[in-house]
This record gives sequence, structure tokens and C-alpha cells, in this order.
Amino acid sequence: MRMGVAVQNLSQVGCGCPDICVSLCGQWHLIEIKCGPDWKLRDSQIKFQKRHNAPVHVFENEEQVVEWVNRVRRVQRTDWHQA
Repeated sequence: MRMGVAVQNLSQVGCGCPDICVSLCGQWHLIEIKCGPDWKLRDSQIKFQKRHNAPVHVFENEEQVVEWVNRVRRVQRTDWHQA
């Protein structure tokens, strides 16, 4: 999938670090990718989020990613036009 975003794979970092870091509209976003209907965050992932006090987006499929990218872009354009 190509949507004009930069993606850095973090899946080998461990210690609860999210799977990828995405650069979108001049901001970094941490993303956790989960598959299947019964997924849940591991304890290390929950601790990572609490320790860093930063949002981690969780997506289950490509459609969710596309929707999120488009939403971030809409918000960014709206904020830019209002400035």
C-alpha cells in the first residue's frame, strides 16, 4: 500500500515498542498492528504506552489504516486553512 507516508519498522526493538513508526503530515505516529479477532495488547505494550505517555494507534486491517491516514490529512488541511 502506498499512501505517501514514510514507515520505519520497529518490530524487532522489543520491550513493548510498537510495530512501526509512520511519518505523516510532518508528525510521527506510533502504530501497533494486530491480526485476528481475539488480539489484545501484551503487558509490555501496555507498560510502554504508560511509560511514554503517548498515543499508540492500533490497526487490525488495511482499511483502518487508509481511513486513519485520510482522517489525519483532512484534519491537517482544516487546521492549516484556519491558521
